[in-house]
Amino acid sequence: MMIFLGWSADYDKIMVQQLKKKLKVQGVNFPEGRVIFWINKRIKYFLIKAFLFVVSRFFPAKAVLVFKDSDGYGYHNCLSLFRQKKVLIVRNVISREDASKFLSIFSTVYSFDKEQCEKYGLSYMPQIFPLEDIDSDDLDDENSCYFIGIDKGRINTIDLVAIALSKYNIQCDFNVLRDRTSREYSKFYIDKGITYQKNISRAKKQKFILEINQEGQSGLTLRALESLFFGKKLISNNPELRDYDFYDESRIFIFNDLNDFETSKFKAFISSDYKPIQEELLNNYKASNFFSNVSNGH
Repeated sequence: MMIFLGWSADYDKIMVQQLKKKLKVQGVNFPEGRVIFWINKRIKYFLIKAFLFVVSRFFPAKAVLVFKDSDGYGYHNCLSLFRQKKVLIVRNVISREDASKFLSIFSTVYSFDKEQCEKYGLSYMPQIFPLEDIDSDDLDDENSCYFIGIDKGRINTIDLVAIALSKYNIQCDFNVLRDRTSREYSKFYIDKGITYQKNISRAKKQKFILEINQEGQSGLTLRALESLFFGKKLISNNPELRDYDFYDESRIFIFNDLNDFETSKFKAFISSDYKPIQEELLNNYKASNFFSNVSNGH
């Protein structure tokens, strides 16, 4: 059995629910809210310690406990309550100090970032897709391109890509959440995020998905996997995609600069048929496949 502690974000809950179709899993989340968060932190995480002390009595001895690196409510402060195997999934860039700390308190620390794994001695895990099954009935192929994400200094590139795509009458459903890097205006800025379920619904309707990696970012992203599982053409600035087993020029267009959108290669990409991907390849990237291996000690 696997128990996911603190996986309370919309995306996390969907993944845990989907995992139940294949594996014996359970999600445990401390009640959340601004007031509870403030009180819990003020009294040095006593509330969550009391909560986990009670619920942990019901955890099987051979269960695998799965934690996230982001930990605002203090789950990591309660690890001494558990005798079970504890693993951590790192989904962000972390410091050497944090890596050393995590390695000292968790049985295994996984990261999607190969460079981070090599640098700090973490265990590499592939990017995983949260859904077990895809409903093909609501898939569509509108001549449009989808993007969702926090700005992170990418808005200039996103705006320029939109201009390039408009020359081919490709509509741009770009949704960018502001952060400290944001400038004053872009027509693609949104004030509020959308649920992962709505994100899935919107991505399914487009013909293209846009992925803009930040400078220094490596590894496979969720956007890339969404394009594969939904059968959408991916436009990306990540050259590493060429090294993956699913890469095909009919599925993925990799650009270095905006001039690449003027090439015959791009014109062929947007007009060619999408080459279906084998189900066996997709299975390698399902969350259930990865966590099954973790549960079995691989």
